[in-house]
Amino acid sequence: MKKVIVIATIITIAIIVSCACALPARAEAIYTLDTVVVGWELEHGSYKIDCLDENGDVWEFYDEEPWNIGDMVTLRLFAFDEDYTHDELLDVEYVGHLELHELAYYILDATGA
Repeated sequence: MKKVIVIATIITIAIIVSCACALPARAEAIYTLDTVVVGWELEHGSYKIDCLDENGDVWEFYDEEPWNIGDMVTLRLFAFDEDYTHDELLDVEYVGHLELHELAYYILDATGA
C-alpha cells in the first residue's frame, strides 16, 4: 500500500512540475504591437479594421463598430512560430488618436516613403 501512495505522489509531482514548466513558455510567446488605424470597411456585417505598424506591416481585426482613421491601437498577439504573419490576435486596446499631420508622418516613416 505504501508503494502505491509513493508512486501516486511521484506521478502527481511530475505532472505538476511539467505543467508549471510549460506555462512560462506560452506566456513568453505573448507580445504587444503598437499600430495606427489606416482604414476600415464593412464586411459581412462586421467592420474589418486595418492597422499599420511602424515596420510598414498591415494588421487586421474585426469589430462591431468602425474605428477612426488615426486611432492608435495596441494589439496583443500570441506568436505561434518565427513567422509573425501567423500570430493570433488576442486583444485590442485603444491608446489614443493621431492628428492628421501626425498620421501622415507615421505612414511616411512606416512605409519608408
